[in-house]
Amino acid sequence: MSPRLLAPLGSGGCSFEGEEYQADEMGTVDVPDEAVATLSAHGFTGYTDPVVVPDEAVGEYTIKHAGRGKYKVFKGDEEVASGLTKPDAEAEAAALQSATPAPPAQDAPEAPEPATPETPAQEATPQG
Repeated sequence: MSPRLLAPLGSGGCSFEGEEYQADEMGTVDVPDEAVATLSAHGFTGYTDPVVVPDEAVGEYTIKHAGRGKYKVFKGDEEVASGLTKPDAEAEAAALQSATPAPPAQDAPEAPEPATPETPAQEATPQG
């Protein structure tokens, strides 16, 4: 397996001994072993696959890690915000969720009329 390096920000990849190596959407590039020392001198760093970060939900909005510390906010399958830091993505999802109108409340059944006694009130008689 080829070593995987993280390209410097803004780099689309590299070339080594006449071969082109394109960075993927996460900014990583697979290169031959002999290229590691040379590319490290040009700002490329070692990379290991990150632990999978689970998606986080805020109501009907989902926050997904997009790589390089950036996050996206989705409503279902529709991307509604991108390029955010995690705190900004969480705040954006919360703001969008609070702006979403609440579903209409169901009408509660009317309370029954209070029961009235069928018999007239008895008068108190003094004892004595």
